[in-house]
Amino acid sequence: MSTSQLGKKIRKKGGEKTMTNKIMAIALVVSSLERAIDFYQNKLGLKISRADNGYAELATECAVLELMTKETLPNKIQALISNKSQPKAYYAFAQVEDVDVLYKELKEKGVEFIARPQTMPWGQRAAYFTDPDGNIWEISQWVKQN
Repeated sequence: MSTSQLGKKIRKKGGEKTMTNKIMAIALVVSSLERAIDFYQNKLGLKISRADNGYAELATECAVLELMTKETLPNKIQALISNKSQPKAYYAFAQVEDVDVLYKELKEKGVEFIARPQTMPWGQRAAYFTDPDGNIWEISQWVKQN
């Protein structure tokens, strides 16, 4: 199935009620809440809406970004995160108006990028950076419509 066929199939199913229609928050486990808050608030410009005992929320237009230390997680989740054989693959996306402008602004604030802005074959322009704990972020915009 081509990606355009897949896109049409997904759009047709849009009216169905599934858990993916209600994703309200994304949580990142951080080693230092203070350092993470400094990064997300002072470098990315997100506002803290709640912070208490190893946990913080940053509100965005679409969802809440939760930051939490490993110690605040339930024991079973702590065990999974501590298991060295489990791969760490945190990867989040943010759609922006102009990737190149934001790339320049964030670089000037000291954000470390792992990939400069580039246009993908499918028409998305994206750049990638990491937070202090190595979580990967993509900032992107669509430059070509299907």
